[in-house]
Amino acid sequence: MARRPIEKELYKTLKENELDFIPRGIYHNEEIYDFIKNEYPHLCDANYLCIQHCRSGDNRPEWKHAVRTFLENSKKNNKIQKMPERGFWKLR
Repeated sequence: MARRPIEKELYKTLKENELDFIPRGIYHNEEIYDFIKNEYPHLCDANYLCIQHCRSGDNRPEWKHAVRTFLENSKKNNKIQKMPERGFWKLR
């Protein structure tokens, strides 16, 4: 199923700013979610869950899936690096 406009807008916004509102460093997914939710609360709908979006989804908000997709896709630009420890990212 295609993403809703709100998750598309979140992804687009993150791609445009490349998380420049987060200080450089190493963060766990949950910390990155907190930064994003504080910066863009209007784009983080906690009531729409992954399980509502796709068959293999779980009970986490779909906006967090959009963030993880952004992080994975951003590894190519060398500003975001996936760390060996699960769920950790380095922002350069």
